[in-house]
Amino acid sequence: MWAANAILRHNRQDLRRQLPRGAVHMKVPTFSEKLAVRLLAREGISAVWQLHIAAATAYRDGYRRAAETVLEIADAAERELLERAHHS
Repeated sequence: MWAANAILRHNRQDLRRQLPRGAVHMKVPTFSEKLAVRLLAREGISAVWQLHIAAATAYRDGYRRAAETVLEIADAAERELLERAHHS
């Protein structure tokens, strides 16, 4: 695992060096961010609350990793909403 991380880190550094100064770095959305956008499109702002409830339920039932994952999606949804509000 360490070797793979070292290779990926080295490749990212090489890519950064190849970009001209002032170039815009594009951010690749994570799975949580993509899912959050889809949930917001389908459920609206209530998706954030529903995700928090689902995370609390998972945590209460002993599924801590699942709760963390759902919270990541909820956080991504909140960031998306804030970004939309900022740009409108």
